[in-house]
Amino acid sequence: MGNILERTFFFFGCIAPALAIACVDVKKQIIPDKITCPMIALGLLYALATGKIMDALAGAAICFGLFFFVGLLGGVGGGDLKFATALGTWFGFYGSLTVIFLASVLGLAWGVVKMLRARGLGETLGWFKGTLFGFWLMARGQRDNPFLPRLPEDDDEPAPDTALPFGAFLAAAVLLVWLGSPKI
Repeated sequence: MGNILERTFFFFGCIAPALAIACVDVKKQIIPDKITCPMIALGLLYALATGKIMDALAGAAICFGLFFFVGLLGGVGGGDLKFATALGTWFGFYGSLTVIFLASVLGLAWGVVKMLRARGLGETLGWFKGTLFGFWLMARGQRDNPFLPRLPEDDDEPAPDTALPFGAFLAAAVLLVWLGSPKI
C-alpha cells in the first residue's frame, strides 16, 4: 500500500476532481478545463515525486492518442480528451488502459440499457447492425459513419439523444480502479 501522503495527494489531485467532473458531465454534458488542466499538472507533479514520470508521460500519450482518434470520428469532445490525458498522467500507461477499458464497458452497458428502454429490442438491434455496417464503410475509405451521430461542434447545441456523458464513466472506472489497487 502506498504511503498515506501519496494516497492523500492522489485522492485530492485525481479522485476528487474526477468525481466533480462526473457530476458536471452528467448534468451539463461538458467537462470543464478549469478542472482537467490542473489535474494534468498535478498528475505530472505526482509522477515526478513518485519517480513514475516516464509511465505518466506514456499514459498521457496513449490516452491523448486514443481520445484524439475517437474525437476525429465525432465520438468524444475536447473535455473527454483532456480528462483522459489527465488520467493517463495519474494512472500511467497500463493503469490508464485499464480505466479506459472499464469505462468503455460501463458506458456500453449503460448505453444498451438506455437504448433498449427508449427504443425497444428491434430498433436497438437495427442500430447496432447499421453501426457495424458504418464501421465497415469507414474501413473501406468513407470518412464518417452515417449511423453514428456526431457530437455538435458548438457547446450550446444539444448533444444527440444517444450521447452518453463518458466523463462520468471514466470517473466511475477511476474510483473502481483506485479502490481495487493497493499500490495507489
